Amino acid sequence: MFKANKLLRVISILLIVFGALGAIGSIGIFFAAGQMTNIPVSVGSTILAVVIAIVEVAIGIIGIKAKQEKIVMIAAIVYLLIAVYNLISGIISAGFSPLSLLGFILPILYFWGYYQSK
Repeated sequence: MFKANKLLRVISILLIVFGALGAIGSIGIFFAAGQMTNIPVSVGSTILAVVIAIVEVAIGIIGIKAKQEKIVMIAAIVYLLIAVYNLISGIISAGFSPLSLLGFILPILYFWGYYQSK
């Protein structure tokens, strides 16, 4: 039987918290930026940010419950793909910087927690 270890649970809780804050922040920025500045904020980018935040919350819930090993592995792969997407879009929009690799810390720790739970 697959049982989540402490690292996987801690990272999952962080994902739930950061995902919820990300969704709330994305919606807040969308409405606040339109009223406070003349800089338009794309509806599509806001929707994408909210969807990614909701997926992070779902991945966190999957990591906490950790009932089946295969589902946790798929969640870890999806989370890594989200991190790769964020890295590529960041490089396209602002260029590469070594700090952009910080986005891989949580996905790697999520994978490590999954690996230790086997």
